[in-house]
Amino acid sequence: MPIPKKTYLGRIKKIRSYLQENNQTALIVSNLDNFKYLTGFISLVGHAVERPFALTIPLDGDPFIVQCEINKPYYDYDLSSNRTWIKDSRYYLEHPSLTNRLPIVFQFPELFTSILQERGIKNGLVSVDSSLNSKITNLSPKIKFVSDDNLLRDMRLIKGIDELELMRNAAALSDVGQKLFMDELAIGKYDSEIGHDTSKALYKLGAEKYPDSLFNMRSIVMLSPYGMTGPPRSRKIKKNDVMINIISITMDGYMIENERTFVIGKPNSKQRKIFGIQIKRKRTESLI
Repeated sequence: MPIPKKTYLGRIKKIRSYLQENNQTALIVSNLDNFKYLTGFISLVGHAVERPFALTIPLDGDPFIVQCEINKPYYDYDLSSNRTWIKDSRYYLEHPSLTNRLPIVFQFPELFTSILQERGIKNGLVSVDSSLNSKITNLSPKIKFVSDDNLLRDMRLIKGIDELELMRNAAALSDVGQKLFMDELAIGKYDSEIGHDTSKALYKLGAEKYPDSLFNMRSIVMLSPYGMTGPPRSRKIKKNDVMINIISITMDGYMIENERTFVIGKPNSKQRKIFGIQIKRKRTESLI
């Protein structure tokens, strides 16, 4: 259930209003979360140094992307299935090729700068949402790059109807996940075993209920005496163990987290006392 194109166009419209108000000619996006928020391409394989990428939103004209060719099959698929919407995507190679030659990764600054010039972005103020490769700034002496992530941060803080629906659906799945976890819970099982079995059942449920969505799901089990101090330790569950189960679901790029604390068997007096302190603290926080 991807975000509809009209939602992305609304975001671009808001960005262009901001650019116009601040006398800027474009916004360059290279923060991964911002990129996904504006393109819908959540399968991007990218890194600021290893596999750089950038989305450029001009004040006038269509947005364009520059990214590693390793993404091309995924991007083409997402474009054909309306998961993403920007048609102008340019690519560089990760390794040299003898045929169908393109610029390679260390030529990203030159490639990106040439496309900026091709699209008429040659001077004036250009906003960037994160640090920009210094070579790009050197290759574009007439452009003044202005660091500004306030707009996108503020836009992402306020969720729209489509985003809220995704998050509510993910939250509902996580509640079912906690029930699945309870079904798997038993003395003598390994904590990691229960987490994996719960995750497997959740993936199956998500695929059946929302076949058009992309998921990343995990059931992370934290077992005493380690608690939240590290990763699951693959230890068998015993009576009176304290366990925290974290259901983490990312649905079409939007993440929710659902945590529950369990005592295996009847809680002892110390466990009751500690749990009572936590409940009291939470209630106090809700009043502040």
